[in-house]
Amino acid sequence: MTTPRSEVALLAGAAGAIYLFHELLYKDGFLRRWLEDWMDPWIPVGTISELHLSPVKSMRAHLVPTAHCSAWGLQVGEMIDRHLIVIENDTGKFMAAKYQPKLVRILPTIENGVLTLESVDNVLDPIHVSISDAVVQNKQRKTELYTKGQQISGLDMGAEIGDWISRIVYDEPGKCRLLYHIVGKHTNQREMKVDTTWCPGSEGRAEPDKPIFGDENTYMLMSEGSLADLNSRFSFDGCEPYSARQFRPTILITGCVPYEEDKWRRVKIGRECEFLNVKPCTRCVLVLVDPEKGTKAENNEPLKTLRAYRSAPAKDRAQYGYSPFFGIHLGVDRTGNVNVGDTVYAKYKKNYDESYFDECRRETKA
Repeated sequence: MTTPRSEVALLAGAAGAIYLFHELLYKDGFLRRWLEDWMDPWIPVGTISELHLSPVKSMRAHLVPTAHCSAWGLQVGEMIDRHLIVIENDTGKFMAAKYQPKLVRILPTIENGVLTLESVDNVLDPIHVSISDAVVQNKQRKTELYTKGQQISGLDMGAEIGDWISRIVYDEPGKCRLLYHIVGKHTNQREMKVDTTWCPGSEGRAEPDKPIFGDENTYMLMSEGSLADLNSRFSFDGCEPYSARQFRPTILITGCVPYEEDKWRRVKIGRECEFLNVKPCTRCVLVLVDPEKGTKAENNEPLKTLRAYRSAPAKDRAQYGYSPFFGIHLGVDRTGNVNVGDTVYAKYKKNYDESYFDECRRETKA
């Protein structure tokens, strides 16, 4: 018995309609993405000039030519951005360069299962520790970052490497420990949600970012244009201007005007990686730390100058305080590989307030 052609056509039409409905409903469906990009096209805004990978929170970053953008942060080989952290041995509190600036003069590397710490200033000989030995010993500890109750656990890498760090920071052993977080094995209670004041219309994001030991989200982008504008406000009298290292970005781009990144709603790099602009990068005293000297500025610069023209208006001050905006935090929506020289694309916010920072500038002049 054969099926009438009309019924075959009806079944084919129904199947096609179901497929079309699925594609339009599913956010990663080809048709939905094509339709969204047709209605709101990607605009080229610059290129990647630097990629910064910091395996240990607050220590010196590697400048890398290529990396993988994972859900947990930038990754090269065995190194994931900020998946190790220094803590106080007695209290378990995390240590950051804004309190212990000498940390920025330590360069960490992981290769062939071995973690190496190197003193950039040759204060001590490099130290090498086997990660597998720490896994076997399985001494786990927890620490808590800025959000109370959100604990992250990791492997204690042992007294030897803890004492090495302690001698760099305190000139004596016994005060530090280094934790190594293994994704999927250790506890991570952190969930960083979208700041809808900064990026309205993004409330429906399916999954919050779960950074490991980074302060905020898994990626921070800033532009050379914004950095150049900041530097133009200083007379350095023969000294070097502020470098990107002072502000610890993940992704540095070139080719856009200063602070254009504030206006972006979404960011795409190359053909693979897509991000959501989830919140501004609000700056603290960490930007006072000179990455080439491991010292903290006594004149409160460049934080003082940034506050004078990049602070939130009074209506948002309860949320942001007087922490100035410099760079943007990104949440990754589509993972993939990125390279220095890749084109960066953006979709713009619909109703960006061009006068947002005018109030703080008027206050500064008053």
